[in-house]
Amino acid sequence: MSFNNAPSRADLELSHGPIDPPTAQVFLAYADEDRDLSLAAGNLSAVEAIRQLLVEAGLSLWDRDSNLGPQEDPEMAISRATEASDNYVILLSSHTLQNALCLQGLLFALSMNKRILPVLLDTVEVDHLPDPLRTITWLDLRQVSLPLASSQGGDQLLRALNEDAAYHHTHTQLLVQALRWERQQRHPSGLLPRAAIHRYRR
Repeated sequence: MSFNNAPSRADLELSHGPIDPPTAQVFLAYADEDRDLSLAAGNLSAVEAIRQLLVEAGLSLWDRDSNLGPQEDPEMAISRATEASDNYVILLSSHTLQNALCLQGLLFALSMNKRILPVLLDTVEVDHLPDPLRTITWLDLRQVSLPLASSQGGDQLLRALNEDAAYHHTHTQLLVQALRWERQQRHPSGLLPRAAIHRYRR
């Protein structure tokens, strides 16, 4: 996966000193009650099977179970991780639609113009879906077989994440830099160097 159009780490360090890289290529959102929800076949839970698929494909991801520290504020941590992730993958079930963190996270991801990839784990009533999810194409994993890497559903998810990956990665880098600048009261040291902006526009 290539990110040739993205500002380099050196560009960003010049603008505001050393920084951490974007948190992840994928933010994985799901309801607590779905941690043990099984797919149609296999012993792995749906959450663990999807996590395994992404990691084996070489994609970095953030999710609450793996990355949220015990002393961190969940809402703040989720917001910052969403800002610094290229894609927002939300696992849909009836529990998801009643989970405040999932719904708040989805709305925040939409406000940040993140790519949203809904993955259907269980049958849900369309009338109960938030309006934005009614117009986004879902990936249906309700009847998928394991391992996901050998299934059509798993292949579709990876293809969707790889499509226009460079564009979404660049969006994340620039968004994180812009938000840092805003939070530091728009100090001039937070701006990208002119040369970096020129290379990005090319």
